[in-house]
Amino acid sequence: MRPASRRRSASPGTILKVDLYGTALVLEEVGKVIDEYGSRVVISSQSGHRLLALSVEHNQALATSPVEALLALPFLQPGEMRDLLHAYQLSKRGNSLRVMAEAVRWGKRRARINTTARASSCRRNSRSCDGNPDGDSEGQRGKNRPR
Repeated sequence: MRPASRRRSASPGTILKVDLYGTALVLEEVGKVIDEYGSRVVISSQSGHRLLALSVEHNQALATSPVEALLALPFLQPGEMRDLLHAYQLSKRGNSLRVMAEAVRWGKRRARINTTARASSCRRNSRSCDGNPDGDSEGQRGKNRPR
């Protein structure tokens, strides 16, 4: 394994190919053969929800563009990506939007598709969570509350 300082990160283009295009392709192909009453879950990331609001047009394009046209969308081109995080967030937002759109198509076959993301959690032994040394971002566990 390379030392951390020498590891290479994926490029924004690779992130989009794997996370956005790859998921869209799987959803399309599985959607063609899913059994009646079948179900699938796409494990996503909260990162897509941390991205600032996209335009209605961008949301629509991410949700419904043909799979083979996804990576050609103007706002997904290299000059439009701010950094790796931006590419990752766009991919994850696109996946959530795509699952919503696919749910309609799958529903015609009485099949279900959903997406979920691991919840961020603050643990007791966390050094800090949202600046709270008690490790609880909601303030539910203060010094006077039992653990």
